[in-house]
Amino acid sequence: MVKNCLTCKFEPDWSEPRGSISYPLRSGDCKYEFEWPPIPWIYLIQKRPLIRYEDDSGLPTSCNTWCKKED
Repeated sequence: MVKNCLTCKFEPDWSEPRGSISYPLRSGDCKYEFEWPPIPWIYLIQKRPLIRYEDDSGLPTSCNTWCKKED
């Protein structure tokens, strides 16, 4: 089993396809909720949406929060 968003119970709610007609993509935020640890004030935290291309490439496969979907 490939460990990625499509097999994880925290799979995002994907947007409608957008981008080029030949290679559309979807995006969405991971549903895993966590609290940021205390960090020095010099750090800037940015939350970026996950990108899923038409052929399902671009999805991370080594996520520490991955948890198998229940069947």
